[in-house]
Amino acid sequence: MDYTPDNTIYLRSSEKLQTKNEFSGDFILPDSYEDIRKILYTSASLRPERCEITSGKLANEGRLFYTVLFEDDNGKINSVDFSSDYQMTSNADKCEGKTLIMSSPAVESLVVKLLNPRKVGIRATVDSRCKLWNEGEASMQLPESFNSEDRLSIEKKEENINQICVMTYSDSDREISEDIELDRGAEAIDEILLCNIDINVSDIRRNSDSLTLRGEVDVMTVYRSTEGNIACKNIQLPFSQSIDAPAAPENAEYFANVYIDKKSAVPAENAFGENKMIELDFSYAVSVTALVPAESRVSKDAYSTKFCTENEISMFKYSTPMPSYIYSDSRTVEGDFEGSATCLCVFSDAALKNGDGGGYEALCRFAVLVKNENGTIGIATVNDTFPLDITNGAECIGNIDIRGVQCSADNNKLKITYNFTASAVCWKNVECGYVSKIKLVDNPEEKEYKAITVCYPSADETLWDVAKKYHISENMLMSYNMINDPTEKKNVLLIPKKRG
Repeated sequence: MDYTPDNTIYLRSSEKLQTKNEFSGDFILPDSYEDIRKILYTSASLRPERCEITSGKLANEGRLFYTVLFEDDNGKINSVDFSSDYQMTSNADKCEGKTLIMSSPAVESLVVKLLNPRKVGIRATVDSRCKLWNEGEASMQLPESFNSEDRLSIEKKEENINQICVMTYSDSDREISEDIELDRGAEAIDEILLCNIDINVSDIRRNSDSLTLRGEVDVMTVYRSTEGNIACKNIQLPFSQSIDAPAAPENAEYFANVYIDKKSAVPAENAFGENKMIELDFSYAVSVTALVPAESRVSKDAYSTKFCTENEISMFKYSTPMPSYIYSDSRTVEGDFEGSATCLCVFSDAALKNGDGGGYEALCRFAVLVKNENGTIGIATVNDTFPLDITNGAECIGNIDIRGVQCSADNNKLKITYNFTASAVCWKNVECGYVSKIKLVDNPEEKEYKAITVCYPSADETLWDVAKKYHISENMLMSYNMINDPTEKKNVLLIPKKRG
Protein backbone atom coordinates (compact mmCIF):
# COMPACT_ATOMS: atom_id res chain seq x y z
CA MET A 1 0.00 0.00 0.00
CA ASP A 2 1.60 3.25 -1.14
CA TYR A 3 1.79 6.52 0.74
CA THR A 4 3.55 9.86 0.48
CA PRO A 5 4.98 11.84 3.42
CA ASP A 6 1.85 13.99 3.64
CA ASN A 7 -0.72 11.46 2.53
CA THR A 8 -1.70 8.02 3.74
CA ILE A 9 -3.92 5.70 1.73
CA TYR A 10 -6.06 3.33 3.75
CA LEU A 11 -9.06 1.03 3.44
CA ARG A 12 -12.06 1.72 5.58
CA SER A 13 -13.61 -1.13 7.47
CA SER A 14 -16.05 -3.36 5.68
CA GLU A 15 -19.73 -2.49 5.54
CA LYS A 16 -22.24 -5.30 5.68
CA LEU A 17 -24.90 -5.21 3.00
CA GLN A 18 -26.53 -8.52 3.79
CA THR A 19 -29.77 -7.81 2.00
CA LYS A 20 -32.23 -10.68 2.02
CA ASN A 21 -34.79 -10.85 -0.76
CA GLU A 22 -37.53 -13.32 -1.53
CA PHE A 23 -38.01 -14.51 -5.08
CA SER A 24 -41.13 -16.46 -5.95
CA GLY A 25 -42.54 -17.97 -9.08
CA ASP A 26 -45.09 -20.45 -10.35
CA PHE A 27 -43.74 -23.13 -12.66
CA ILE A 28 -45.79 -25.30 -14.99
CA LEU A 29 -44.92 -28.97 -15.36
CA PRO A 30 -43.89 -29.81 -18.96
CA ASP A 31 -46.43 -31.87 -20.97
CA SER A 32 -44.09 -34.86 -21.07
CA TYR A 33 -44.52 -35.44 -17.30
CA GLU A 34 -47.37 -37.13 -15.45
CA ASP A 35 -49.31 -35.09 -12.88
CA ILE A 36 -47.61 -34.51 -9.52
CA ARG A 37 -49.14 -36.33 -6.56
CA LYS A 38 -46.59 -35.40 -3.87
CA ILE A 39 -43.44 -33.29 -3.74
CA LEU A 40 -40.61 -35.14 -2.01
CA TYR A 41 -37.59 -32.85 -2.17
CA THR A 42 -36.49 -29.57 -3.74
CA SER A 43 -32.98 -28.20 -4.08
CA ALA A 44 -31.92 -24.70 -5.10
CA SER A 45 -28.62 -23.23 -6.22
CA LEU A 46 -27.58 -19.97 -7.81
CA ARG A 47 -25.08 -18.61 -10.26
CA PRO A 48 -24.13 -14.92 -9.74
CA GLU A 49 -23.59 -13.01 -12.97
CA ARG A 50 -23.13 -9.36 -11.98
CA CYS A 51 -22.23 -7.48 -8.79
CA GLU A 52 -21.39 -3.78 -9.12
CA ILE A 53 -22.20 -0.31 -7.81
CA THR A 54 -24.08 2.04 -10.10
CA SER A 55 -25.59 5.43 -9.11
CA GLY A 56 -25.28 4.74 -5.39
CA LYS A 57 -26.85 1.28 -5.63
CA LEU A 58 -25.22 -2.11 -5.30
CA ALA A 59 -26.72 -4.43 -7.90
CA ASN A 60 -26.61 -8.22 -7.55
CA GLU A 61 -27.91 -10.27 -10.44
CA GLY A 62 -27.81 -13.91 -11.39
CA ARG A 63 -29.82 -17.03 -11.99
CA LEU A 64 -31.57 -19.47 -9.65
CA PHE A 65 -31.77 -23.17 -10.46
CA TYR A 66 -34.35 -25.51 -8.88
CA THR A 67 -34.72 -29.29 -8.98
CA VAL A 68 -38.00 -30.81 -7.76
CA LEU A 69 -38.19 -34.51 -6.89
CA PHE A 70 -41.78 -35.76 -6.82
CA GLU A 71 -44.11 -38.76 -6.93
CA ASP A 72 -46.50 -38.75 -9.89
CA ASP A 73 -50.03 -40.09 -10.19
CA ASN A 74 -48.70 -43.48 -11.31
CA GLY A 75 -46.67 -43.84 -8.12
CA LYS A 76 -43.37 -43.31 -9.94
CA ILE A 77 -40.60 -41.03 -8.67
CA ASN A 78 -39.48 -38.35 -11.10
CA SER A 79 -37.76 -34.96 -11.11
CA VAL A 80 -38.01 -31.74 -13.08
CA ASP A 81 -35.77 -28.67 -13.35
CA PHE A 82 -36.87 -25.02 -13.32
CA SER A 83 -34.89 -21.77 -13.34
CA SER A 84 -35.46 -18.05 -12.95
CA ASP A 85 -33.50 -14.79 -12.76
CA TYR A 86 -32.86 -12.91 -9.54
CA GLN A 87 -32.06 -9.21 -9.08
CA MET A 88 -31.17 -7.51 -5.78
CA THR A 89 -30.27 -3.91 -5.01
CA SER A 90 -28.82 -2.38 -1.85
CA ASN A 91 -28.22 1.24 -0.91
CA ALA A 92 -24.52 2.07 -1.31
CA ASP A 93 -24.63 5.88 -1.40
CA LYS A 94 -22.08 6.10 1.46
CA CYS A 95 -19.39 4.57 -0.71
CA GLU A 96 -16.78 7.11 -1.70
CA GLY A 97 -13.90 6.70 -4.09
CA LYS A 98 -12.87 3.24 -5.17
CA THR A 99 -15.01 0.51 -3.64
CA LEU A 100 -13.99 -3.13 -3.42
CA ILE A 101 -16.85 -5.62 -3.38
CA MET A 102 -16.81 -9.06 -1.79
CA SER A 103 -19.93 -11.09 -2.46
CA SER A 104 -20.83 -14.73 -1.85
CA PRO A 105 -24.63 -14.95 -2.28
CA ALA A 106 -26.46 -18.05 -1.09
CA VAL A 107 -29.97 -19.48 -0.94
CA GLU A 108 -30.91 -19.25 2.73
CA SER A 109 -34.33 -20.89 2.71
CA LEU A 110 -36.71 -22.54 0.28
CA VAL A 111 -40.49 -23.05 0.43
CA VAL A 112 -42.25 -25.20 -2.18
CA LYS A 113 -46.00 -25.72 -2.61
CA LEU A 114 -48.01 -27.85 -5.00
CA LEU A 115 -50.60 -25.40 -6.32
CA ASN A 116 -52.27 -27.97 -8.55
CA PRO A 117 -51.15 -31.26 -10.14
CA ARG A 118 -49.32 -29.35 -12.86
CA LYS A 119 -48.20 -26.18 -11.12
CA VAL A 120 -45.48 -25.72 -8.48
CA GLY A 121 -45.02 -22.53 -6.45
CA ILE A 122 -41.45 -21.87 -5.24
CA ARG A 123 -40.29 -19.13 -2.88
CA ALA A 124 -36.54 -18.77 -2.31
CA THR A 125 -34.83 -16.39 0.14
CA VAL A 126 -31.46 -15.21 -1.16
CA ASP A 127 -28.89 -13.59 1.15
CA SER A 128 -26.62 -11.29 -0.87
CA ARG A 129 -23.83 -11.62 1.77
CA CYS A 130 -21.98 -8.57 0.43
CA LYS A 131 -19.21 -6.65 2.11
CA LEU A 132 -17.74 -3.42 0.78
CA TRP A 133 -14.37 -1.84 1.43
CA ASN A 134 -14.03 1.85 0.49
CA GLU A 135 -10.57 2.98 -0.44
CA GLY A 136 -9.88 6.55 0.64
CA GLU A 137 -7.21 9.02 1.75
CA ALA A 138 -6.18 10.27 5.17
CA SER A 139 -4.21 13.41 4.46
CA MET A 140 -2.92 16.15 6.75
CA GLN A 141 -3.95 19.60 5.49
CA LEU A 142 -1.59 22.50 6.15
CA PRO A 143 -2.59 26.19 6.13
CA GLU A 144 -2.37 27.81 2.70
CA SER A 145 -0.09 30.49 4.16
CA PHE A 146 2.64 27.91 4.69
CA ASN A 147 5.48 28.15 2.21
CA SER A 148 7.83 25.28 1.41
CA GLU A 149 10.17 26.20 4.28
CA ASP A 150 7.26 26.38 6.71
CA ARG A 151 6.15 22.93 5.65
CA LEU A 152 9.57 21.57 6.50
CA SER A 153 9.08 22.86 10.03
CA ILE A 154 6.25 20.37 10.64
CA GLU A 155 7.11 17.55 13.03
CA LYS A 156 4.92 14.45 12.74
CA LYS A 157 4.51 11.47 15.03
CA GLU A 158 3.37 8.59 12.85
CA GLU A 159 1.99 5.19 13.70
CA ASN A 160 1.84 2.04 11.60
CA ILE A 161 -1.49 0.23 11.51
CA ASN A 162 -2.02 -3.35 10.35
CA GLN A 163 -4.96 -3.60 8.01
CA ILE A 164 -6.16 -5.58 5.03
CA CYS A 165 -6.55 -5.00 1.32
CA VAL A 166 -9.10 -6.96 -0.68
CA MET A 167 -8.45 -8.49 -4.09
CA THR A 168 -10.69 -10.70 -6.21
CA TYR A 169 -9.92 -13.15 -9.00
CA SER A 170 -12.46 -15.07 -11.06
CA ASP A 171 -12.78 -17.61 -13.80
CA SER A 172 -15.87 -18.99 -15.53
CA ASP A 173 -17.23 -21.54 -17.99
CA ARG A 174 -14.89 -24.36 -17.02
CA GLU A 175 -16.19 -27.81 -17.94
CA ILE A 176 -15.72 -31.27 -16.42
CA SER A 177 -16.71 -34.63 -17.93
CA GLU A 178 -16.51 -37.83 -15.92
CA ASP A 179 -17.78 -41.41 -16.27
CA ILE A 180 -19.07 -42.86 -13.00
CA GLU A 181 -19.40 -46.62 -12.66
CA LEU A 182 -21.93 -48.25 -10.33
CA ASP A 183 -20.85 -50.72 -7.68
CA ARG A 184 -20.60 -54.37 -8.64
CA GLY A 185 -23.95 -56.07 -8.08
CA ALA A 186 -25.93 -52.82 -8.35
CA GLU A 187 -29.08 -52.88 -10.45
CA ALA A 188 -28.85 -51.30 -13.90
CA ILE A 189 -30.12 -47.74 -14.36
CA ASP A 190 -33.51 -47.16 -15.94
CA GLU A 191 -33.67 -43.38 -15.41
CA ILE A 192 -31.59 -40.81 -13.55
CA LEU A 193 -33.88 -38.72 -11.36
CA LEU A 194 -31.58 -36.18 -9.75
CA CYS A 195 -27.91 -35.19 -9.61
CA ASN A 196 -26.42 -32.94 -6.92
CA ILE A 197 -22.89 -31.54 -7.36
CA ASP A 198 -20.91 -29.65 -4.74
CA ILE A 199 -17.29 -28.48 -5.11
CA ASN A 200 -15.32 -27.90 -1.90
CA VAL A 201 -11.98 -26.10 -2.21
CA SER A 202 -9.70 -27.08 0.68
CA ASP A 203 -6.34 -25.74 -0.53
CA ILE A 204 -5.36 -22.60 -2.48
CA ARG A 205 -1.75 -21.96 -3.43
CA ARG A 206 -0.07 -19.11 -5.24
CA ASN A 207 2.19 -19.76 -8.23
CA SER A 208 3.70 -16.52 -9.57
CA ASP A 209 0.77 -15.10 -11.61
CA SER A 210 -1.77 -17.83 -10.95
CA LEU A 211 -3.63 -19.59 -8.16
CA THR A 212 -3.96 -23.37 -7.91
CA LEU A 213 -7.16 -24.62 -6.25
CA ARG A 214 -7.48 -28.16 -4.96
CA GLY A 215 -10.34 -29.95 -3.28
CA GLU A 216 -13.11 -32.45 -3.93
CA VAL A 217 -16.20 -32.71 -6.12
CA ASP A 218 -19.04 -34.41 -4.25
CA VAL A 219 -21.52 -36.02 -6.63
CA MET A 220 -24.78 -37.65 -5.54
CA THR A 221 -26.96 -39.25 -8.21
CA VAL A 222 -30.44 -40.60 -7.46
CA TYR A 223 -31.81 -43.02 -10.06
CA ARG A 224 -34.55 -45.58 -10.69
CA SER A 225 -33.24 -49.04 -11.48
CA THR A 226 -34.56 -51.38 -14.14
CA GLU A 227 -36.22 -53.30 -11.28
CA GLY A 228 -38.19 -50.19 -10.32
CA ASN A 229 -36.23 -49.46 -7.13
CA ILE A 230 -34.89 -46.07 -6.07
CA ALA A 231 -31.13 -46.11 -5.52
CA CYS A 232 -28.35 -43.62 -4.91
CA LYS A 233 -24.73 -43.36 -6.04
CA ASN A 234 -22.31 -41.17 -4.08
CA ILE A 235 -18.82 -40.48 -5.35
CA GLN A 236 -16.04 -38.04 -4.57
CA LEU A 237 -13.79 -36.81 -7.38
CA PRO A 238 -10.53 -34.88 -7.00
CA PHE A 239 -10.71 -31.22 -8.00
CA SER A 240 -7.78 -29.19 -9.29
CA GLN A 241 -7.94 -25.89 -11.12
CA SER A 242 -5.55 -23.04 -11.91
CA ILE A 243 -6.83 -19.54 -12.56
CA ASP A 244 -5.02 -16.40 -13.66
CA ALA A 245 -4.12 -14.10 -10.75
CA PRO A 246 -1.67 -11.38 -11.83
CA ALA A 247 0.28 -9.92 -8.90
CA ALA A 248 -1.37 -12.28 -6.43
CA PRO A 249 0.34 -11.64 -3.06
CA GLU A 250 2.12 -14.47 -1.29
CA ASN A 251 1.01 -13.57 2.24
CA ALA A 252 -2.74 -13.35 1.54
CA GLU A 253 -5.55 -15.42 3.01
CA TYR A 254 -7.56 -16.87 0.13
CA PHE A 255 -11.20 -17.96 0.08
CA ALA A 256 -12.99 -19.55 -2.88
CA ASN A 257 -16.62 -19.86 -3.98
CA VAL A 258 -17.48 -22.29 -6.78
CA TYR A 259 -20.83 -22.04 -8.54
CA ILE A 260 -22.24 -24.89 -10.64
CA ASP A 261 -23.86 -23.84 -13.89
CA LYS A 262 -25.06 -26.42 -16.40
CA LYS A 263 -25.08 -30.10 -15.47
CA SER A 264 -26.08 -33.31 -17.18
CA ALA A 265 -26.15 -36.90 -15.93
CA VAL A 266 -27.31 -39.65 -18.29
CA PRO A 267 -27.08 -43.46 -18.07
CA ALA A 268 -24.56 -45.23 -20.30
CA GLU A 269 -23.57 -48.80 -21.07
CA ASN A 270 -20.54 -50.46 -19.55
CA ALA A 271 -18.31 -53.01 -21.30
CA PHE A 272 -21.00 -55.68 -20.83
CA GLY A 273 -23.76 -53.64 -22.47
CA GLU A 274 -25.50 -52.84 -19.15
CA ASN A 275 -26.62 -49.36 -18.10
CA LYS A 276 -24.31 -49.28 -15.12
CA MET A 277 -22.41 -46.12 -16.05
CA ILE A 278 -23.27 -42.45 -15.53
CA GLU A 279 -21.96 -39.88 -17.98
CA LEU A 280 -21.55 -36.69 -15.95
CA ASP A 281 -20.98 -33.28 -17.54
CA PHE A 282 -21.11 -29.91 -15.81
CA SER A 283 -19.68 -26.41 -15.99
CA TYR A 284 -18.78 -24.06 -13.17
CA ALA A 285 -17.43 -20.63 -12.26
CA VAL A 286 -14.82 -19.78 -9.61
CA SER A 287 -14.51 -16.61 -7.53
CA VAL A 288 -11.51 -16.20 -5.21
CA THR A 289 -11.25 -13.44 -2.60
CA ALA A 290 -7.83 -12.52 -1.22
CA LEU A 291 -7.49 -10.70 2.11
CA VAL A 292 -4.01 -9.18 2.10
CA PRO A 293 -2.29 -7.86 5.26
CA ALA A 294 -0.87 -4.38 4.65
CA GLU A 295 0.90 -1.88 6.90
CA SER A 296 -0.13 1.76 6.57
CA ARG A 297 1.07 4.91 8.26
CA VAL A 298 -1.09 7.59 9.85
CA SER A 299 -0.15 10.85 11.61
CA LYS A 300 -1.15 10.62 15.27
CA ASP A 301 0.24 14.02 16.33
CA ALA A 302 1.89 17.02 14.68
CA TYR A 303 3.18 20.52 15.46
CA SER A 304 5.35 23.24 13.96
CA THR A 305 8.78 24.26 15.26
CA LYS A 306 8.15 27.80 13.92
CA PHE A 307 4.49 28.49 14.76
CA CYS A 308 1.93 27.84 17.44
CA THR A 309 -0.49 25.25 16.08
CA GLU A 310 -3.54 23.19 16.96
CA ASN A 311 -4.44 19.80 15.56
CA GLU A 312 -7.79 18.86 14.12
CA ILE A 313 -8.42 15.15 14.70
CA SER A 314 -10.55 13.00 12.40
CA MET A 315 -11.59 9.38 12.81
CA PHE A 316 -11.64 6.56 10.31
CA LYS A 317 -12.33 2.86 10.46
CA TYR A 318 -10.22 0.12 9.04
CA SER A 319 -10.17 -3.68 9.01
CA THR A 320 -7.30 -5.48 10.69
CA PRO A 321 -6.57 -9.17 9.95
CA MET A 322 -7.22 -11.84 12.55
CA PRO A 323 -6.20 -15.51 12.68
CA SER A 324 -8.13 -17.78 10.33
CA TYR A 325 -10.59 -20.21 11.90
CA ILE A 326 -10.74 -23.93 11.13
CA TYR A 327 -12.41 -26.63 13.19
CA SER A 328 -13.41 -30.23 12.46
CA ASP A 329 -15.60 -32.56 14.51
CA SER A 330 -18.39 -35.12 14.28
CA ARG A 331 -21.97 -34.69 15.44
CA THR A 332 -25.15 -36.71 15.85
CA VAL A 333 -28.61 -35.22 15.50
CA GLU A 334 -32.03 -36.82 15.83
CA GLY A 335 -35.47 -35.99 14.50
CA ASP A 336 -38.96 -37.38 14.92
CA PHE A 337 -40.12 -39.97 12.40
CA GLU A 338 -43.16 -42.23 12.43
CA GLY A 339 -42.48 -45.96 12.27
CA SER A 340 -39.52 -47.73 10.74
CA ALA A 341 -37.99 -47.17 7.33
CA THR A 342 -34.95 -47.67 5.15
CA CYS A 343 -32.83 -44.60 4.34
CA LEU A 344 -32.28 -44.46 0.58
CA CYS A 345 -30.15 -41.31 0.43
CA VAL A 346 -29.38 -38.15 2.36
CA PHE A 347 -29.27 -34.64 0.87
CA SER A 348 -27.24 -32.21 2.94
CA ASP A 349 -26.15 -28.60 2.82
CA ALA A 350 -24.57 -26.26 5.34
CA ALA A 351 -23.85 -22.58 5.79
CA LEU A 352 -22.03 -20.20 8.11
CA LYS A 353 -24.55 -17.69 9.45
CA ASN A 354 -24.81 -14.84 11.93
CA GLY A 355 -26.09 -16.01 15.30
CA ASP A 356 -29.20 -14.43 16.83
CA GLY A 357 -27.23 -13.40 19.94
CA GLY A 358 -24.12 -12.33 18.04
CA GLY A 359 -21.21 -14.40 16.85
CA TYR A 360 -21.47 -17.09 14.21
CA GLU A 361 -23.32 -20.38 13.90
CA ALA A 362 -23.14 -23.42 11.66
CA LEU A 363 -26.46 -24.41 10.10
CA CYS A 364 -26.48 -27.99 8.77
CA ARG A 365 -29.61 -29.23 7.00
CA PHE A 366 -30.47 -32.80 6.03
CA ALA A 367 -33.29 -34.19 3.88
CA VAL A 368 -33.55 -37.99 3.95
CA LEU A 369 -35.31 -39.97 1.24
CA VAL A 370 -36.79 -42.99 3.00
CA LYS A 371 -38.69 -46.12 2.01
CA ASN A 372 -41.42 -46.93 4.52
CA GLU A 373 -42.45 -50.41 5.70
CA ASN A 374 -45.36 -50.40 3.23
CA GLY A 375 -43.00 -49.62 0.33
CA THR A 376 -43.96 -45.98 -0.17
CA ILE A 377 -41.28 -43.30 -0.63
CA GLY A 378 -41.19 -40.32 1.74
CA ILE A 379 -38.94 -37.50 2.89
CA ALA A 380 -37.82 -36.52 6.39
CA THR A 381 -35.91 -33.35 7.33
CA VAL A 382 -33.58 -32.59 10.21
CA ASN A 383 -31.70 -29.35 10.98
CA ASP A 384 -28.71 -28.98 13.27
CA THR A 385 -27.58 -25.50 14.42
CA PHE A 386 -24.65 -24.95 16.76
CA PRO A 387 -22.33 -22.03 17.69
CA LEU A 388 -18.78 -21.67 16.39
CA ASP A 389 -15.97 -20.44 18.61
CA ILE A 390 -14.91 -17.61 16.30
CA THR A 391 -13.17 -14.69 18.05
CA ASN A 392 -15.71 -12.32 19.55
CA GLY A 393 -16.19 -9.17 17.49
CA ALA A 394 -14.64 -10.68 14.38
CA GLU A 395 -16.17 -10.63 10.93
CA CYS A 396 -15.53 -13.44 8.51
CA ILE A 397 -16.38 -15.32 5.37
CA GLY A 398 -16.41 -19.08 5.48
CA ASN A 399 -17.88 -22.46 4.62
CA ILE A 400 -19.12 -25.60 6.34
CA ASP A 401 -18.10 -28.84 4.64
CA ILE A 402 -20.11 -31.99 5.51
CA ARG A 403 -18.63 -35.47 5.06
CA GLY A 404 -19.41 -39.10 5.91
CA VAL A 405 -23.15 -38.82 6.58
CA GLN A 406 -24.77 -41.94 8.04
CA CYS A 407 -28.49 -42.28 8.63
CA SER A 408 -30.90 -44.68 10.30
CA ALA A 409 -34.67 -44.49 10.78
CA ASP A 410 -36.32 -46.68 13.42
CA ASN A 411 -38.56 -46.57 16.48
CA ASN A 412 -40.01 -43.18 15.55
CA LYS A 413 -36.56 -41.61 15.41
CA LEU A 414 -34.37 -40.45 12.55
CA LYS A 415 -30.70 -40.47 13.54
CA ILE A 416 -27.97 -38.76 11.50
CA THR A 417 -24.25 -38.89 12.25
CA TYR A 418 -21.85 -36.76 10.22
CA ASN A 419 -18.41 -35.14 10.12
CA PHE A 420 -17.95 -31.47 9.39
CA THR A 421 -15.19 -28.92 8.87
CA ALA A 422 -15.83 -25.24 9.50
CA SER A 423 -13.32 -22.81 7.97
CA ALA A 424 -13.33 -19.02 7.85
CA VAL A 425 -11.11 -16.07 6.99
CA CYS A 426 -11.50 -13.43 9.73
CA TRP A 427 -10.90 -9.75 10.35
CA LYS A 428 -11.92 -7.10 12.89
CA ASN A 429 -13.09 -3.54 12.34
CA VAL A 430 -11.38 -0.91 14.51
CA GLU A 431 -11.43 2.88 14.69
CA CYS A 432 -8.40 5.15 14.58
CA GLY A 433 -7.85 8.88 15.00
CA TYR A 434 -5.41 10.86 12.84
CA VAL A 435 -4.37 14.49 12.34
CA SER A 436 -6.38 15.74 9.39
CA LYS A 437 -5.63 19.45 9.70
CA ILE A 438 -3.18 21.81 11.41
CA LYS A 439 -4.35 25.31 12.27
CA LEU A 440 -2.21 28.33 13.17
CA VAL A 441 -3.12 29.90 16.50
CA ASP A 442 -2.07 33.09 18.23
CA ASN A 443 -0.12 32.82 21.46
CA PRO A 444 0.59 36.35 22.75
CA GLU A 445 2.17 34.97 25.91
CA GLU A 446 4.93 33.19 24.03
CA LYS A 447 8.31 34.45 25.16
CA GLU A 448 11.73 34.19 23.64
CA TYR A 449 13.57 31.24 25.17
CA LYS A 450 16.88 31.75 26.86
CA ALA A 451 20.04 30.23 25.47
CA ILE A 452 19.41 27.22 27.66
CA THR A 453 16.17 26.34 29.46
CA VAL A 454 16.07 23.67 32.15
CA CYS A 455 12.96 21.46 32.04
CA TYR A 456 11.79 19.00 34.68
CA PRO A 457 9.35 16.72 32.77
CA SER A 458 6.52 15.06 34.65
CA ALA A 459 6.38 11.29 34.89
CA ASP A 460 3.93 10.94 32.01
CA GLU A 461 5.64 13.40 29.66
CA THR A 462 7.56 11.91 26.74
CA LEU A 463 10.37 13.50 24.75
CA TRP A 464 7.80 14.21 22.04
CA ASP A 465 5.60 16.09 24.54
CA VAL A 466 8.51 18.23 25.74
CA ALA A 467 9.70 19.01 22.20
CA LYS A 468 6.17 19.97 21.16
CA LYS A 469 5.77 22.27 24.20
CA TYR A 470 8.98 24.17 23.40
CA HIS A 471 8.51 24.08 19.58
CA ILE A 472 11.73 22.32 18.80
CA SER A 473 12.28 19.09 16.96
CA GLU A 474 12.42 15.84 18.88
CA ASN A 475 15.73 15.01 17.16
CA MET A 476 17.25 18.30 18.31
CA LEU A 477 16.13 17.63 21.89
CA MET A 478 17.62 14.12 21.82
CA SER A 479 20.88 15.32 20.31
CA TYR A 480 21.27 18.18 22.81
CA ASN A 481 20.68 15.82 25.74
CA MET A 482 22.74 12.94 24.26
CA ILE A 483 19.72 10.59 24.12
CA ASN A 484 19.66 7.74 21.59
CA ASP A 485 16.29 6.17 22.41
CA PRO A 486 13.15 8.40 22.21
CA THR A 487 11.49 6.29 24.93
CA GLU A 488 14.28 7.02 27.43
CA LYS A 489 13.21 8.87 30.57
CA LYS A 490 15.24 11.69 32.12
CA ASN A 491 14.45 13.74 35.19
CA VAL A 492 16.09 16.88 33.75
CA LEU A 493 16.22 18.04 30.15
CA LEU A 494 18.12 20.97 28.68
CA ILE A 495 16.13 22.91 26.08
CA PRO A 496 18.23 24.71 23.43
CA LYS A 497 17.23 28.10 22.14
CA LYS A 498 15.02 27.91 19.05
CA ARG A 499 16.77 28.66 15.83
CA GLY A 500 15.35 31.80 14.31
